[in-house]
Amino acid sequence: MSIKWEQQSVYALVPADLGLNGLQWSIDPPAGWSKSSARGVHEETLQTLLSLHLSDVSCEPVQLVGKAGDYWGGEDIVGLDTLGRVHLFELKRGRVSEDAARQLSYYMLRHVFNEPARFIESWWKRIGEWELRVERLSETIAGALAGQQTHNVGYFFVREWAKAATTSKYAWKKQSYDEKHPLLLRALLEKAKERLDQVPTKDEVAEIAKVWRSRLWSEGGPPSSAFVCERPVVIWLVGTGFTPEVEEEIRRWRAAGVDARCLQAEVRFSSRRDGLILRVAREEAPGRMELVRLLEQWAANNRASNASAKLTVQLYVVARASDKGKQKEAAGRPKEPPSARIEWHAGESIELVALKD
Repeated sequence: MSIKWEQQSVYALVPADLGLNGLQWSIDPPAGWSKSSARGVHEETLQTLLSLHLSDVSCEPVQLVGKAGDYWGGEDIVGLDTLGRVHLFELKRGRVSEDAARQLSYYMLRHVFNEPARFIESWWKRIGEWELRVERLSETIAGALAGQQTHNVGYFFVREWAKAATTSKYAWKKQSYDEKHPLLLRALLEKAKERLDQVPTKDEVAEIAKVWRSRLWSEGGPPSSAFVCERPVVIWLVGTGFTPEVEEEIRRWRAAGVDARCLQAEVRFSSRRDGLILRVAREEAPGRMELVRLLEQWAANNRASNASAKLTVQLYVVARASDKGKQKEAAGRPKEPPSARIEWHAGESIELVALKD
């Protein structure tokens, strides 16, 4: 199976606030793209930009739960959508290999049998709450502007870039995070000036982080979900491209009923020194956005009935033991049109079919 992509990639020039007013997408590359460079852009920069714009980039109603750092051997990004599905993202700065596909498969198997709410609560307590602290977000934003990994920066990085007199490495290790944070932030912003003409100050980054924190997740817990999904996990592989082995692995997942997605994404520094440039290419998925709209509309119109409504989404042709010939070849391909079945406590059911986007 060869993945079918939309005819054109879309591009966005990312400003210093990382898109507080949204990203302006265009099929025409920004002026700084032709001589742009991915050199020196760490994978964490892509992780940051996608986590801040999950819904916009994925074209799904996904809200960020948290993103992992180097100290956490798990999914790069975790989100929850309005339909009650957990979205797991595995990111690669370059082409996605078969090893990355197997890695995400392992993550999926760990969580596919868990209740989404329980998994989200556990993930948030361990990772999300820390990553979305204002101080941590300030470093994340500064790190993205610098194209720099932030979780492992420390004594030597600060000594080089902050131009600040520091104590010995031993004394540095003894300092608390609150003591280290101002110097780490200063060093990251200084490094950002290597590739960008306009870099915010420490105070400006702190204010940007406060706004992002308020938008990413309100206090009190994860967003509510409209349904109980039969298959509550959506897995995403993200990179600049995909090997044929990965595409075949995805086809097998889909044929087995797993909602597996691919997304092309890469980040470069603009050659005009005016920001980062994000390129995204999406799979062709006729009717998928329309199906989500129909499901959200049904949930809004049936609030009294949907507390325990069971949702089965049918996006791909599923393999069956009796399939032969062309039916076997079609297994794993996008279903046209996609559909969904809703069942609720009164024993009633309804099927929604998306005929267009």
